[in-house]
Amino acid sequence: MRGYQLDQDPCPSAQLKSIGAAIAPRESTAIVDSGLLRHAALDQTQCLISLRSRTKAERPGNGWSIDYTVGITVALHKKTDPGDEFEAQRRVTDLGVVPEELVESVPDLGDKAYLVTRDAGNVELRVLEGGAVLSLHLSASTRDQSADDEEDVVGDGPDVPDLSPYQPAMISDMRDLMSSLKH
Repeated sequence: MRGYQLDQDPCPSAQLKSIGAAIAPRESTAIVDSGLLRHAALDQTQCLISLRSRTKAERPGNGWSIDYTVGITVALHKKTDPGDEFEAQRRVTDLGVVPEELVESVPDLGDKAYLVTRDAGNVELRVLEGGAVLSLHLSASTRDQSADDEEDVVGDGPDVPDLSPYQPAMISDMRDLMSSLKH
C-alpha cells in the first residue's frame, strides 16, 4: 500500500490550497456525498467540494455566475493490483471514452498519472501509486443567478472557462492529498 491508509475520510480536511489560491477558496461546509467505505479488499472515499462563489466583480455579468466543484476519490486496493485497469481506463470518463489527445501523462507523480480533459469545463487528474488510485476532478459550470429554479433561462450564458491554467494547482493539491494519506 506504500504507506497509504484511510483512517478517516480525508475530504473534510482537504485544504485545496493551490486550487483555492488559483480559483477561489473552498466553502467550509460544502462537502456533498462524502463517505468512507471499508472492506477487506478495498477502502474507498469519494466527495464533492464546492469552491466559494466569485465576487460580483469577478462574475461574467448579466446575472450569471461560474461555479467550481472539486471531486476527490481515493481507492486503496488491498487484495488486487489496480495497475492494468488504471491503464486500460485512462480515457474513460463518466460520459464515455475521450480521444487519446485529451489524455496527458503527468511525469513524477505516483507510478503513473494522467490529466484527462472531458470537455472545456471538466478536467481530472488520476494517479496510480502501488495499490492506491487517486482522482481529483475539477469542473466549472455557469448558472443564471437571477432566474428562479423553475423558470426557463432566456439567452445564452457565458462560456465555461478553460480549466487548463489550473492544472498545476491540481497537481500541487494532489501531492498534498497523497502526503496526507501516508502514515
